[in-house]
Amino acid sequence: MADHPFNIIHCIEWAKDNFNGYFVNILKEIEMFLKDRENYYNFMRKENVLSEQIEKLEKIFEYSKIAIEKNFEKCVEMGLKQYNINFNNKILDLIELHGKDSFNKEGNKYWTGDKRFPHPISFNKDDKYSLLFVKKYAQILARSLSIPIIDDDEEILKIISNIKIEKYIPKPIDNSKKSFDYNKNKLTKEQKKLKIKLATEKVDNFIKEINQYFDSLEKNINLDIIKIEEFDKDDDVKGHVEFLYAFTNLRAENYNIEKCDISKVKMISGNIIPAIASTTAAIVGIVALQLYVLKSTEDINYLRNCFFDLAINIICIENLIKVKNIEDGNEQIEGNKKKYKLIPEKFSILDYLIINDSFSIRQLIDYMKKEYNVEVTSIISSKLLLYLKGNSKEDILGKKIEEVYNILSNIKLFENKKYLMLEISGYVDEYIAKMPLFKYNFKK
Repeated sequence: MADHPFNIIHCIEWAKDNFNGYFVNILKEIEMFLKDRENYYNFMRKENVLSEQIEKLEKIFEYSKIAIEKNFEKCVEMGLKQYNINFNNKILDLIELHGKDSFNKEGNKYWTGDKRFPHPISFNKDDKYSLLFVKKYAQILARSLSIPIIDDDEEILKIISNIKIEKYIPKPIDNSKKSFDYNKNKLTKEQKKLKIKLATEKVDNFIKEINQYFDSLEKNINLDIIKIEEFDKDDDVKGHVEFLYAFTNLRAENYNIEKCDISKVKMISGNIIPAIASTTAAIVGIVALQLYVLKSTEDINYLRNCFFDLAINIICIENLIKVKNIEDGNEQIEGNKKKYKLIPEKFSILDYLIINDSFSIRQLIDYMKKEYNVEVTSIISSKLLLYLKGNSKEDILGKKIEEVYNILSNIKLFENKKYLMLEISGYVDEYIAKMPLFKYNFKK
């Protein structure tokens, strides 16, 4: 769906996925960010690789400033920016990587079969889909940030006419990607360390810039300004389906796919399953085979890793590689000053610590202090924020963790559910604690 759609359903699915990215997922992170910036930075560092951290911070900072300044013109500018990214810039990047007459690593033509060669689309004020995309993007975003909206097309076009659009230059492409020789420009160990160091410094400097902006504000931010709109196909006033309709047909035009009417977008978008059925079936089949193995033996040497690409009929099954232990990251910090502390001293991404008891939030905080000397700042389960130091209500602290989960989650725990996986953040003295997940067994 990302680079090679060949029917209108792919376009609708991609449009809905982007809707959630623009108006749901990022706004949930902004809520967390505005509640406690320092805790969010710790959460972000654990969840995202360095290359994604700057991009995420830029989005959150940009959205937050728009909300604070209540600037509808900036919402329009964001809509125009996303238009250019989706329908012009990304297409130019793809063409730069795989030109019309390029070949794949097997020596066959790259653009063949279901792969359609795309073309970029510049914003056109006279095109109904172009204007509708920017207009609905701006209105949905403005409403989500409690900003008064403008509905008049002429007013919106006037705002657009004052926005300067710089000519996009495709990103320079690593020749190893074009030649499929991924070892060609492989970095040395020292180069990797330097790259990590520079990226870490860039993130830290940007965090300082963000903090300076928020510290300069005269009053605290009202968290009620964030009003997340989950996708609603039935409420025409919200304009969600109209946004998907514009997005779908612009993407269809990119790839010379026959466009569709709004009723088809409404019908399909309301029944989209997040993954394509064939991919889901393949994954379930491979996982089932691994379960048969585990039924016969607990020796993980008999398990296999699998990579497949159904678009080009490739299935690769390989032996598991040894999992590396998590590093504390202190070597990336200049001087001898340490910032992180591992608890326990050695663990991998596959390890977890076990809690065999049913605790209230307060009891878990006390348990972590007693057992690990960790001052808990947040507790998360399945991306659901159960506790945030300084922002959770007093009555929540006395409730059982599983009870708090049921209160906050849209999906309640099943009767036979016996545990939750908890992501606990905190400090050990002046150090940030790096810990594996905790398996919280609240039922025997």
